[in-house]
Amino acid sequence: MRPPRRILIGAASYADARAALRLARRMVAQSHAVVGGLLVEEEILSGLPRLGRQRVVTVSGALREVPTAGQVAQMIESDARAFQAALSELAMSAGPLERRRGELTVSVWDAAQGWDVLVFGQRDTHRPHGRIVLIAPPAGTVSDATAFAEDLAQATGTTTIALGLDPDTGERAHETYATETALLARLERLNCAAVVLDRATGPFRTVEQLREILAAARCPVVLVGHATQAGIAPTE
Repeated sequence: MRPPRRILIGAASYADARAALRLARRMVAQSHAVVGGLLVEEEILSGLPRLGRQRVVTVSGALREVPTAGQVAQMIESDARAFQAALSELAMSAGPLERRRGELTVSVWDAAQGWDVLVFGQRDTHRPHGRIVLIAPPAGTVSDATAFAEDLAQATGTTTIALGLDPDTGERAHETYATETALLARLERLNCAAVVLDRATGPFRTVEQLREILAAARCPVVLVGHATQAGIAPTE
């Protein structure tokens, strides 16, 4: 028997984790999996200004007073409880929720050792029934990202679309772009349910590039494979 796939879901809030948890549910349904969670308290929460009569704009567009430090702490604890409950419901083998402070991309990458799949949780702002977008690995590399994306699309009842930087070799059909900027611009225009790429083969190899993928995707981003020296650099 193949060992269970180890899936780590990282998010800055439970609201951001929901779409990733739905994807993970599909992954768990396909095969036996061990699921873990990482809640990252980003610096923007810790550093909210405390000036009198200051307001912030909520996701719904409403104006609210800046929460106090105590209110922020309560929100984070509530998020942690909801995230842990969702993990426990998702898989009997789910471990305790890990918590860190910092920036999401770096924190998840630093926690990646020992995990087969990393899922970056983001609130899905797309229309329902979006496609699974594969960032195609470079030609000639060995990667299971293509098969993973196709399996995920089948499990979620949608289709895949592949975007790449290499010319199409005939081994796999994908849209080809001359630059990363052009590929990211295309990604921004797509209705995505998730974006899948290989964290070892690339073609995106730095944390800054990963941030750009997350910003363009506006949905969960899934990294498969194990990092190597040629993989995404954790400190760049």
